[in-house]
Amino acid sequence: MRFLLTTSCILPIISAVLSFIMVMYFIFKAKKSGLFICYIFCQVLVFVWSLGYAFELMVQEYPNKIFFMKVNYFSICFLSFGWMVFCNLFVENKRFFNKKIVIPAATIPIINYLVVLTNDYHKIFKSRIDDSGGREIYFWIIVFVTYVYIFLGILALTRKYSQQTRNVKVQIIVLILAVLIPIISNFLSVTHIVNLDYDLTPVSFSLTMLLIAIATFKYRFLDVVPIARRNIVEKMNDAVVVFNINNKVIDWNLAFLSNIHIDEAIKKDVDIALVFEKIEAISSGKIRSEFVEEIKGLKPSIVSTEITLLKPSRKTYHMKFHPVLDKHGEVIAKTLTFTDITIYKSMMDELNEKNIELNAMNDELAKYASTVEELAIAKERNRFAHDVHDTLGHTMTLLISILEVANITYRSDVDTTGDKLKEALKISKEGLKELRRSINGLRPEMLNSNSIITSLKNMFSDFRLSGVEIDFTSEGIEPNDISRYSDILYRVCQEALTNSVKHGKSKNVNIILRFDTDMIKLFILDDGIGCGKITKGFGLTGMEERLKTVNGKIMYGSDGESGFNLRVEIPLN
Repeated sequence: MRFLLTTSCILPIISAVLSFIMVMYFIFKAKKSGLFICYIFCQVLVFVWSLGYAFELMVQEYPNKIFFMKVNYFSICFLSFGWMVFCNLFVENKRFFNKKIVIPAATIPIINYLVVLTNDYHKIFKSRIDDSGGREIYFWIIVFVTYVYIFLGILALTRKYSQQTRNVKVQIIVLILAVLIPIISNFLSVTHIVNLDYDLTPVSFSLTMLLIAIATFKYRFLDVVPIARRNIVEKMNDAVVVFNINNKVIDWNLAFLSNIHIDEAIKKDVDIALVFEKIEAISSGKIRSEFVEEIKGLKPSIVSTEITLLKPSRKTYHMKFHPVLDKHGEVIAKTLTFTDITIYKSMMDELNEKNIELNAMNDELAKYASTVEELAIAKERNRFAHDVHDTLGHTMTLLISILEVANITYRSDVDTTGDKLKEALKISKEGLKELRRSINGLRPEMLNSNSIITSLKNMFSDFRLSGVEIDFTSEGIEPNDISRYSDILYRVCQEALTNSVKHGKSKNVNIILRFDTDMIKLFILDDGIGCGKITKGFGLTGMEERLKTVNGKIMYGSDGESGFNLRVEIPLN
């Protein structure tokens, strides 16, 4: 392969070298994204076109010229499609990337290039593939498709132009100018308005690469996609307004317009003091002066406050100020965000109300607990009093009866007196033991080791030492849960016998304990002196209170002349 370097080859080679440098720089420096990949694709096509055109001019053999010419047409067919994709990525036009649009749009360049490759068979592109051949219908179709794709890319940029910040608008202008230069030169070459020995199009890409280099290094359009950043801010629920270092408004988002209804529409270059003045006009109070002063300062820090706006509806916002710093820590802008905390404030107010109610309930509960404690103490005091009354009454009654016998017999029958004193000592010790158990809230010791029937019989044996005869009869079968009632039955019998001996001076007592299927019945009858008027004392009151705990009832009476009878009924649950 022979080469001949001429002056016409210099500009295409410069364009190819510049494209190669740009591709290598972006591969190692730029942030990787879909936009980046598309840009690299376009740059590679420019590199292929420029280098292929340079080789087409330098090689001397005809077959080699044809080969490089076909390589050039690959870039020609696909570069306009790459440009259109790049523009739609830049403005994030998602509708373009629908399969029904992008697949047909990509298919057309493929068909066009296949027509170029197969031109020797159908001649619908050129009568000869080289520049000496006449241009046929399909040549103009390819030119038309190229211009349409480029125009659609420019249209995508211009449609979003008015919605962008100043920085993004400059990027769009640079991109449009960058593509117009090779389009104009191509149009001049295709229409032969300018007659030159070579095509100006790949050469004009040198200027295009220069403009894109300016856009890349000055405006950094491949570093962060401006449209994406703008969309993120626009879709934020928080209202945002941006000020420059001179405290003038430079930007805001849609949430600010829809939520912060100041008297006049916000405008660029409005002073921050005026913005605060308008916000205070629709708020329920003043903005803290130290908050405003901090924002106006030359080196402000992050500060926040709360403000309640009355328009369009009452809402509370958390207003927060952020300084925007460059890599050297210098303030380059200031942002003010408004976060709606109305629901949060409402919930906090409701929570405070609930806390107040809860504190009141706690106070009531404390009073109730104190009352319950007092009732528990009173209940325990009553229990202790009843137990002590029953235990001491029982013990003292037996002791008195036994000692009276001993007092009578000590002169005539020393042995009998000694036996009685031993019995009295035994009863005293047992009484003391039961008294201690009552203090500790325990059941009588007999009930812990014996059934209710056995315990009653043991107690009756003690009473017989006082000279009283006790006839005890039990009927039926004890229920399974007799332990629930045994202490009550024991205490009732104990108190009744004590009263019979102490007050009635009884000599004979009949006791019947009957267990029915649904009821426990206790009958106690004595032959004491009786009473015409029954005065309910501590003993009878204690019986009633004990029976109430198991829904039992007690009935008692006397004919006034002799005897006293008592009847107890306890329902079985």
